[in-house]
Amino acid sequence: MYFDTHAHLDDEAFDGDREEVLKRLRESGVGCVLDPGCNPESSRKAMMLAEENDFIYFAAGIHPEDLDTCTEESLEEVLKLTGHPKCRAIGEIGLDYYWDAEHKQEQKLLFRQQIQLALDLDNTLWGGVIGDDGVNGIEIGQENGVAQSYYEFQSYLKQFPSIGILLTVCSKNEEENAMEGLHHPDA
Repeated sequence: MYFDTHAHLDDEAFDGDREEVLKRLRESGVGCVLDPGCNPESSRKAMMLAEENDFIYFAAGIHPEDLDTCTEESLEEVLKLTGHPKCRAIGEIGLDYYWDAEHKQEQKLLFRQQIQLALDLDNTLWGGVIGDDGVNGIEIGQENGVAQSYYEFQSYLKQFPSIGILLTVCSKNEEENAMEGLHHPDA
């Protein structure tokens, strides 16, 4: 069975053939799909797809691309969506300086707010792109209580290859910068 962890099936690009795409996914052996929301609207659309399809789950979050429309109400909407039984993560979130290098501080604030939401809810983060400034631009070591959880999670992930689990890294950043996030801090 395959698990598609990054299927934006709610996107309007699929409006013309979404049902056919869903059918092909099933026929290809995809048994589970996570559709990450990028803002409250796409998170709601992903939720509706999850409600209509037993093999689809969703994540609710605000991608930094949608920073310009983000408000306190947006964060409250994401919080409400996380209560849905098919919501499995906070995301798609992170830092994305590829599209917007001008608002780094605002992106970091939004990222931290959503990290805190995930920690408060004991939920999973989906996304968490490290921007061009690398892993040193955000606390992910043992610097504080919040960061301790990341340190422990990274240590846990590093054990996966030894038990036969393959991890993939998807990033618009250069490979060296993307990989740095998996190796920092050294466990």
